[in-house]
Amino acid sequence: MPVIKIDFIEGQINGEQKGELIEKITKSVCEIAKCSQEVVTIIINDVAKGNWGSVGKQTEKPLYHPIVSIDMLDGKTAEQKRALIEAITNDLCEISRCDRKGVVIIFHDISRDDWGSGGLPKSATVQK
Repeated sequence: MPVIKIDFIEGQINGEQKGELIEKITKSVCEIAKCSQEVVTIIINDVAKGNWGSVGKQTEKPLYHPIVSIDMLDGKTAEQKRALIEAITNDLCEISRCDRKGVVIIFHDISRDDWGSGGLPKSATVQK
């Protein structure tokens, strides 16, 4: 069930690179989180130039870039999260040639009561 959102400044990567990132990150997440590819959603956002700020100013070359937000059901271990951070950072840097020191990954652990699909909370459809 992970939903992974990756923010890049517009023009940083092309359509082919986006496709590669989606494939690679999906594989990495599935190996580490032990899930099927069908439940992984990846959204790559192009943030328009002028809409990114760093150190109190608009910038096209931010200190931290790209920024990855991962929404997933709670229960992943610290080791799994560490492995996800490493794998996703490696995938991003290999494909987009970004500086690994600037990659930011933020986890949002969501309880099964707070995640719904098909009209039902996951707590009603998934065993804990």
